[in-house]
Amino acid sequence: MLRTPYLAGETDVGQLNTIFRARGTPTEEDWPGLTKLPDYIEMKSYPKVVSSTLFTATDATSIDLLDKMLIFNPSSRITAKQALSHAYFSSAPAPTHHSKLPMITKPIVETENEKEERKRKLAEGNILLHISCK
Repeated sequence: MLRTPYLAGETDVGQLNTIFRARGTPTEEDWPGLTKLPDYIEMKSYPKVVSSTLFTATDATSIDLLDKMLIFNPSSRITAKQALSHAYFSSAPAPTHHSKLPMITKPIVETENEKEERKRKLAEGNILLHISCK
């Protein structure tokens, strides 16, 4: 919906800060017993964010599913089975039927010749290699 990773973080604590800035910091009211969890640490408090103000180009059904999947309290969060039964998956536009999806024409497994050719090009510097360590 945003065309970028929504909650990308660099470290564990950084990840939590990113999530809390985006969704609001959970409270005991949201998640009874939160402060009693074994590894609980007190973090900066951020206000709750209304998803529809962030995802302005999407419909209410999509936002409803997203909000239900991103609930902090695992006992209140939507299950995978419930998520698959959500109206999001049965509302328009319907998913494309598998027979209309593009077919993969190139083999997924790289042949030995293709692997050697790729290595040669890498050695010559003719192609860029991007490595992300996040």
